[in-house]
Amino acid sequence: MPELPEVETVCRSLLQTVLDQYIRTVTVTRSRLLPNNTIEEFSEALCGHCFSAVHRRGKYILLDLDHDMTLVVHLRMTGKLLYQLSDSPLDKHSHIVFELDGGHRLCYNDVRQFGTLQLLPTALWTQLPGIAALGPEPLEDDFTAEWLMQQMVGKKQKVKAFLLDQHNIAGIGNIYADEILFQAHIHPEEPVCNLTDTETVQDLWFAIRDRLEQGIRYGGSSIKDYVDSLGQAGSFQKQHRAYGRGGQPCTECGCTMLKMISGGRSSCYCPNCQPRRDSSVLP
Repeated sequence: MPELPEVETVCRSLLQTVLDQYIRTVTVTRSRLLPNNTIEEFSEALCGHCFSAVHRRGKYILLDLDHDMTLVVHLRMTGKLLYQLSDSPLDKHSHIVFELDGGHRLCYNDVRQFGTLQLLPTALWTQLPGIAALGPEPLEDDFTAEWLMQQMVGKKQKVKAFLLDQHNIAGIGNIYADEILFQAHIHPEEPVCNLTDTETVQDLWFAIRDRLEQGIRYGGSSIKDYVDSLGQAGSFQKQHRAYGRGGQPCTECGCTMLKMISGGRSSCYCPNCQPRRDSSVLP
């Protein structure tokens, strides 16, 4: 599933392409992708209007329109928003097609069809259940080390699960959680209540921001399906130091990286660089 850096990269590529372009027609071949709208009302509400802004909340893409409506897109596992020439071949997995003026189209392409597109008044998108429950944006100014410590004190949740929980912090998924914990030298199974000394929290806070910012800098991680709206793959996967590296040498110490299940997800870590803390302090 695309995480914060991938979704941010898609938003930035959409900003270069779809702004101020009017929607001429909308074709939908999979109604299951529209959980809150019928095909008819979805198409009718969009045709004749243009995209006025593109932004992001967590892993959600928000496309504002010129009549105070917002198209909220969640890519889930294999969703893509692709900006193409109208006369280019249409992929069989492009289930929603927005024909734009100027000879281009925007396609929602989704092999597994787990993604969603929801059209609603702009004033209401913050109330969508998946968005309303999100934690803070980790790259915003109000996400501080002090705030992070307050959320961690007294919590027995394992740190990998803590990072993956969108109620705590918005946008982090399995790839970046592994990268963050490796950089901060923290074991994935460590309870967060054992990590609340000032230095450790500062290291974790810095690693969160650094790994996400670097992910954006390199256009995201293209492991399987992910590309931006122009079809360009990211290259941050070449910078991975933990994710997917089980059985390989640690880039810092040479020790063999291990693989385990943590937070319900596959996790890779270095047993030397990311040791468990003294068991006497564990809850």
